[in-house]
Amino acid sequence: YETASMHMRGIMMAKMLQQQGIEAVYTINEKLKNVHIDQDTICVFIKVVWPETLKRVQAAKARIVYDIIDNWTWSNLDHPFDCIIASNKDHKAHIESLCNKRVEIIPHLHTNIARKRKNVNKIQTIGYVGLDKQFAITDEMKRHCHKIGLKWYQASGGNAKTVEKETLTLDLGVVYATQAMNQLGLKYDYIMKFKPATKLTNMFSYGIPVLFNPTSAFMEIVEQNKMLEYLVVNSADEVRKKTYELKNNIKQEWWKTFVQQ
Repeated sequence: YETASMHMRGIMMAKMLQQQGIEAVYTINEKLKNVHIDQDTICVFIKVVWPETLKRVQAAKARIVYDIIDNWTWSNLDHPFDCIIASNKDHKAHIESLCNKRVEIIPHLHTNIARKRKNVNKIQTIGYVGLDKQFAITDEMKRHCHKIGLKWYQASGGNAKTVEKETLTLDLGVVYATQAMNQLGLKYDYIMKFKPATKLTNMFSYGIPVLFNPTSAFMEIVEQNKMLEYLVVNSADEVRKKTYELKNNIKQEWWKTFVQQ
């Protein structure tokens, strides 16, 4: 199988290497048999390690890299990787505590390869693009939006072909996790420490502001631009308060600065 995050991560890594004059190709597992592999090849497994493919790569004496992104089962770390890719500092430290392997950080960058930009002059639609079970305040936000005259929009973001259109529907994004996700089979602590900042960087790349939890990966972005601290939310009340402020131009000067960046 192939998720949208795997697909976009693979394409982007291949394109960036190609731009530097390095021969690179992204392919899904069943088509790898059509790609020549030898001892000068570096094979990067993204999120999932396929045992039969791993055997083939080992037999060719290629170097092997594992890009975990958001696979937190940790069950693959015993494989003979030459390097493991983490998404942020906490992610790197945790992997290093579990295995004696080289670990490097490569953030999961935005997918706005065409550098499209949405000029948001007025907030009319706010929402969330991602897995439903990672967003626990949908009903609250629907009621809040109705109350203050905004449209709430929500989409899965699971299809690489439609996620851009879904994202551009928004004038303001919300990424907010709660402990309630533990009841749905997810791990809140893992989300806060290890979840890549993809949703954030995607929306920012289009010029769309996002209200977000202070996850480790998100806060590493804030460290690079302190004006983003305003967008950090620690409760559903803060989400509603800042939504109201942005909708009613109470933070007009902040908004102007954000749009110009």
